Amino acid sequence: MSERYAVEDQHAFTHILVAVDGSEASIHAGHRAVQMAAGCRIPVVFVYVLNPSVAHDIAQSMGKLDEVVCRDLAIKAQHYLDYFTHLARDHGLAAEQMLRQGVPHTEISEVARERGIDLIVIGQTVLPGSRRTMTGSVAQRIIECAPCSVLVVRHSPPRRNCN
Repeated sequence: MSERYAVEDQHAFTHILVAVDGSEASIHAGHRAVQMAAGCRIPVVFVYVLNPSVAHDIAQSMGKLDEVVCRDLAIKAQHYLDYFTHLARDHGLAAEQMLRQGVPHTEISEVARERGIDLIVIGQTVLPGSRRTMTGSVAQRIIECAPCSVLVVRHSPPRRNCN
């Protein structure tokens, strides 16, 4: 192996995208992504995708207008994006944020293509008592559609008994 190859291989990733949705799993993944990026000074893009069909279902179940629910979700989304952008910048990283609307796996894959992303970081929750981890449908679709590598960060709720 040549020395040139070894040096180039040290920084296998140059642009990281973190999918944020406000869940504990995505918050955990966001923290892990910032830690990884800080070690190599890799720029990070945080993306939150509002899914209009989910907003519609929430609106119907609550007896609210779709527009009201979308506005409320956008406010919450902006809160998470601001939190992670500030966290990354506090670690000396270049950080951007994007709030998109559409189908999450499609939008995340599209942003990765548009921005030349070479690593997508997503969270996954492991439910207590699960012997086998099932990848959620959004995470699975991102893995299938992504134009680059995908890191799935496991987040396990605290266990009472580890035996």
